[in-house]
Amino acid sequence: MKYSTILTTSLYAITTALAKPIQPEYTHSIPEVLNEGEAIPNWQLKGSAKVYSDRLTLTDLGKQKQWGSAWSTVANDYDKWTVDVDLSVAGPINPGGGLALWYTTKIGAVGPVYGANDKWDGLGIFIDSIGSDPESNTGSLRAYLNDQSLEYAKLGNPVEKAFSTCAIKYRNTGYKNTLKVSYQSGFFRIKINDAVCFQTDKISLPTGGYFGVSASNTENADSFILGRVQVYADIVPPIGEESQPQGQTQADAPLQQQQQVIQPRSVDGEDNTLSTILQRLDSLSGAGGSQGSDSAAVSGIRAELKALQEAHEKSQANIEKTITGLERTVKNLIELQRRALEHGSAVSSSDHNQKAKLDQEMKKLQTRVEEINKAVKQHTESLIQSIPGTISNAISTEGPSLWFIFFLFLGVQVLVLFGSVVYKTRKGKYHDKIL
Repeated sequence: MKYSTILTTSLYAITTALAKPIQPEYTHSIPEVLNEGEAIPNWQLKGSAKVYSDRLTLTDLGKQKQWGSAWSTVANDYDKWTVDVDLSVAGPINPGGGLALWYTTKIGAVGPVYGANDKWDGLGIFIDSIGSDPESNTGSLRAYLNDQSLEYAKLGNPVEKAFSTCAIKYRNTGYKNTLKVSYQSGFFRIKINDAVCFQTDKISLPTGGYFGVSASNTENADSFILGRVQVYADIVPPIGEESQPQGQTQADAPLQQQQQVIQPRSVDGEDNTLSTILQRLDSLSGAGGSQGSDSAAVSGIRAELKALQEAHEKSQANIEKTITGLERTVKNLIELQRRALEHGSAVSSSDHNQKAKLDQEMKKLQTRVEEINKAVKQHTESLIQSIPGTISNAISTEGPSLWFIFFLFLGVQVLVLFGSVVYKTRKGKYHDKIL
């Protein structure tokens, strides 16, 4: 009985912690589940924007010089709000293009600033590779206020006019990045992957504006993908529930540029990661005190989750290592070709054909690696979601037996082993194909 009580309390604590008490306002939000090829209520799509069942793509993978945008057609009448965006960017080795999040007094027209018009009136937040070191594999987030007097497209150095900057890894990460912008009178905050990029009380924005997202690419055909766009009629998370950004300790700090590298993380379910759940299980087993058998059961679940986390991290590391090796090989080939041209050697048509074939194989491999990474991630998350429900059902029917716990752990190990074997087999085939 004590065993059931503690596990039930533990699962309730986890469920409560993961719950989102504030719901998005659907009038201004893009639903997470869409009807493929159909219009989105209260939103206007332009350019290359396409609707799929689980995402909105602004530019297509592999298609050059595209632009796409999505604008809310309903004016915002909230005096405090948060816009929460999940985004991912995939593309070739070198970046091309960028994405913009808007809050402006008018719905944006087509223009040169990532698919939207220049000299806008309001707030623009851009994510691209401008001002970043190409060798560092990072880009930058920059925020701008404009009263129609700033002509962004003609700026020699756009970084100088930004009131906030953060370095961010946003391309080919295998994860979605989450961007949260919150505003009310006397408070403005930008968060990336739950880390504060910028916060101040020096910004004033009017009600009656329109939310929008736009993107464009270049010859380097980056694909910009939105997992969701949700607008809340409140500050999410509430003011004061997170630490201040590095180098800033007061909410009323003046507008200034800030630089910090913000790492990507999984955002499919806020705080629903293996690391977070493991930390909570640690605290829960410690709270068990003298309940030896109860604490041991929780510790057993924690051990299995930790093994699953290690297997997932190992698979992710192998994928990243493979991609890094391929990038190095391609760079070496480009360097050899450059040296040959410097020494007067002609590049034959067969060399061009070989390079074209290599580029084609690289694109196929990248697509397959992304599919494997997505499959491993979905498998891990579905397993995490199923474990609490399975345990809860067992508790409701006279409590779990030791045999049930044993077979549950055995099943987790078999699934991890199967996923690892499939990954290694596929990775070997891709390597042979490239060679």
